[in-house]
Amino acid sequence: MRHCNIILMLAACLLSSTSIFATVSIPDWRLGRVHEPWLIRIRGIEVHLGADSSRFTIDTGSTQDYGGWISGFTDTISPELDVSYYFNDFISLELGATKSSHEMKISGAVAVSPLSGEYVIGSADTFVPSLMLQFHLLPNRIIDPYIGGGITYLGFNNESPGSSITLFKLDTASSPSVEFGFDIKIKNSWSINFATRKAFMENDVTYVREGNTSMTSNDSLPWFYMIGVGYSFE
Repeated sequence: MRHCNIILMLAACLLSSTSIFATVSIPDWRLGRVHEPWLIRIRGIEVHLGADSSRFTIDTGSTQDYGGWISGFTDTISPELDVSYYFNDFISLELGATKSSHEMKISGAVAVSPLSGEYVIGSADTFVPSLMLQFHLLPNRIIDPYIGGGITYLGFNNESPGSSITLFKLDTASSPSVEFGFDIKIKNSWSINFATRKAFMENDVTYVREGNTSMTSNDSLPWFYMIGVGYSFE
């Protein structure tokens, strides 16, 4: 009788565990997808341009001088639009773009005349598209985290010189970038997204003051912080 009870208990455990595992869907990257193939997001993005430059080199015509260094850019929050295509539940390709405006500040001497503290030498608009290949760690879950890698382009336009500056120029740049983010499914095909991206780029900065041209190279290494809503569709 005792052995019969043990066998019955083991059978019950086996049946219950089988029923549990039968309800668990284990995604397989080789088997198509459950996720809708297209996802469009509208996000707010904070663009943080880093400032890690050498001192400006200035040629005054007779002697070599130094014209300070980049001390920072103003941070801005702008809208961003991106579209993703899911090849399967694990792998997607995201294309996004945003525009933002920034002021650039320098510290130290400016051209021949030294200035104390920070000084705004100009402002510019940016156009920042990114193309990212993403891998989803837990697809088809309420919280869908992902990592990605790709390329980010940083283009400058509408450069406006600051006070007493006659020319202000920022060179465009592109570089590899990495990101981490996650989607939270809320209802039907809607989701909330949180993400951060890091790019590794260097660009040249040039300005002219009092007839003297100053140049330096800046490791901008921008950070992008994003939050928004997404909609999936066929």
